[in-house]
Amino acid sequence: MWPAAETTIGSAVTLLVSLPLLALLQDVIDLPHLAGLWDPRTLALLGNGLRLAAGVTAGSLSLAAVVLAALALTRSLRQRGWLLLAVGATGCLPPVVHLSAWQVLGAPLGWPPGFATGLVLTWSYFPLALFILLLGLLNLNPASLEAGHLLSAPSGILRYLVLPPLRPALITASVLVFLLASAHSEVPSLTGYPVYAEEFLARLVLETDPGSAV
Repeated sequence: MWPAAETTIGSAVTLLVSLPLLALLQDVIDLPHLAGLWDPRTLALLGNGLRLAAGVTAGSLSLAAVVLAALALTRSLRQRGWLLLAVGATGCLPPVVHLSAWQVLGAPLGWPPGFATGLVLTWSYFPLALFILLLGLLNLNPASLEAGHLLSAPSGILRYLVLPPLRPALITASVLVFLLASAHSEVPSLTGYPVYAEEFLARLVLETDPGSAV
């Protein structure tokens, strides 16, 4: 397929998928709607949500890296399959189910609400980060890695041969997990950690115009 055609198809699909979000943004980008964002309470809720999302993103990428290391050290294909199945099943469970499971274990009851919320969402979203990174590993050049094992230290292989091809997957995983965590409202409402997503849903119940609920 010609590069121009690939670009056109990719752009068209991206636009199609983004239509609902673009429609909402068009409604939100209105001075009367944006004026409410400068309210001190709203700014505090936005700050809580952004800090939570940043922590969940860092935690998800770290946990995904641990699982990747475990996969690399595991020689048995069957054990790798079971590990991926367990991670995939974990990713299919809603965050509220994860919260219930942690409560059965005695946590996060009594923990700080922000930490408890971050823990639950990290456990919920790290499988997404892991599978995106696994897709990114497909871009690695096996021949370059074999040559790197002979000519370079492991740190050099990671820095020059692994991270550059993996960078798009890292960025994609970070952005998606950050957006999902910042938009989540159920677990924060149950743990008592106030975030803007919860406030937005409460306003949306009262407002007929989605832009006015922002």
